[in-house]
Amino acid sequence: MGCTASRHGNPIDAALIQALHAAKKRRGKKEFTFNELLLKFSSMAGGFKKAREYFDSMDLNGDKLIDLEEFLTMAPRVGLDMAVEDLKNVFNAADIDNSTKIDVFEFMLVFVVIQLLSPERAQHLPAEIQKTLEIVEDAFCCFDASEDGYLEPSEVAEVLCTSNTPGRTTRALADKLFAQLDFDGSGGISFKEFLIGLEKMVMEEYLDEDEEGGPTAAEEAEERELQARAKQLAAQQSRKRAVGRPAAIQSHSGSGAGGGGGGGGSRRGSGQGAVQGEESRRQHSGSGGGGSRRSGDGHHRSSEGGHHRSAK
Repeated sequence: MGCTASRHGNPIDAALIQALHAAKKRRGKKEFTFNELLLKFSSMAGGFKKAREYFDSMDLNGDKLIDLEEFLTMAPRVGLDMAVEDLKNVFNAADIDNSTKIDVFEFMLVFVVIQLLSPERAQHLPAEIQKTLEIVEDAFCCFDASEDGYLEPSEVAEVLCTSNTPGRTTRALADKLFAQLDFDGSGGISFKEFLIGLEKMVMEEYLDEDEEGGPTAAEEAEERELQARAKQLAAQQSRKRAVGRPAAIQSHSGSGAGGGGGGGGSRRGSGQGAVQGEESRRQHSGSGGGGSRRSGDGHHRSSEGGHHRSAK
């Protein structure tokens, strides 16, 4: 606890801690294990994604950072209707690395300040963001057994031990998790560090799923368009088959009739074949097509030639 003075050096940070405990009393303390918190990652993802939509709309030059000028210009357009001096205080509270710019992870702290320090404005925040912040607030208050607004190494270890069997593996995991969340190396994890650390873990998991497992919105739209085109093509082909089928039947009948020396003659010859053998043979010869008729003519000429030769 040797860093307590530096921890509370920022008046807004101290106000956030007080507001956090007030919110805990108002909503009631909720018990969390670390495993239960992991199961809520999917619920938190919606709020983090919504915050990123706001971030993208305020990042005017597209450098993935928001400076104070961009923040002051765009804040009213995304519903952050506050006095300029208040907006500057919010911006400074979110800029935890004092870089004079806010990155996509720090940006979530803008909504934290509004939710905890300005309840009347918090009512106008998107429902997804409110839900995400409430989960993070409840989890932090549960893990902060000392209620001093910071998570100590022993508290992080205790949280993991309630979710897993105590041992060297659990202790090593607690040390690793603590090192990841204690960004400023103060020896304690503030609520802002806790929030940013969770956001990184949640978005890493769900961005990977979007890239590997599920299609993007653009890919889904393209897939729907392809399916619509496929249905249109299938319908066109079906109509073509429906229109072409009688013509095909007619063509088939005509071909058979042509081979028989005329459709009607072929049918009549076929009907009379059982009575008159000569007509049956003519129809049978005609059913072989024009080639058969020509072959028959050739045979007739060949036969006549043979008779002439024999006569000679």
